[in-house]
Amino acid sequence: MKLNLWLYSLTAIAVAGIAGCSSTPKSAVVPGPEGVVYRNTDRLQKVFVAEGFDFAGYDTLLVLPTAVDPSVKPKDDKERERLELLQRSLPAQFAALLASRSIVPHVLSSRDGLQPGSRVLELQLSVLQFSRGSSTERWVVGFGAGMPYVYLRGKISPLGEPTPLLMFEEDERGDWLGTGFESNRDIQAAAGLELSDDAVSFMSDLAQHRPIKFK
Repeated sequence: MKLNLWLYSLTAIAVAGIAGCSSTPKSAVVPGPEGVVYRNTDRLQKVFVAEGFDFAGYDTLLVLPTAVDPSVKPKDDKERERLELLQRSLPAQFAALLASRSIVPHVLSSRDGLQPGSRVLELQLSVLQFSRGSSTERWVVGFGAGMPYVYLRGKISPLGEPTPLLMFEEDERGDWLGTGFESNRDIQAAAGLELSDDAVSFMSDLAQHRPIKFK
């Protein structure tokens, strides 16, 4: 009798284990702001694309000044300065990369260049989290400690309209390998460029109808 109970217990544990292994994997679908539903891709951590949107029919993309979420509170003057530097550099990086990929015929960073009758998209970038990092931690602790960090949201919508056609969120931590004695400012600049390149590469894939690898 005890042997039968022991065998039954083993069987139950095995069945439970199999059930656990065969259960549905963690979903890649994540609720986002403004009622959108994000998915994960090989380039972006979170992305939403409105059905049928591929940039077709639009001739201009206006990159707006970078916003900062009210929850981001710089810890000192240096971090405030680095955050302001990121705000200034991101629109220029995105505009240059977008223009180089020919996703739309015209890319602007000012409303002054808008032409009457143009079909315009606007790209709003928002910094959701930010840290300038710590050189002391980076040099003393190492292994990625103290690296600059940026968490960014991007939203593309028709000019002056709230409805998003594309939204993404991604973060980047400075790459500690091979940085040596580079300044945190230089590492932050590289992280911002990496963010820009990943996002614009995804947009290019979408515009060129290349397969999107969802996770």
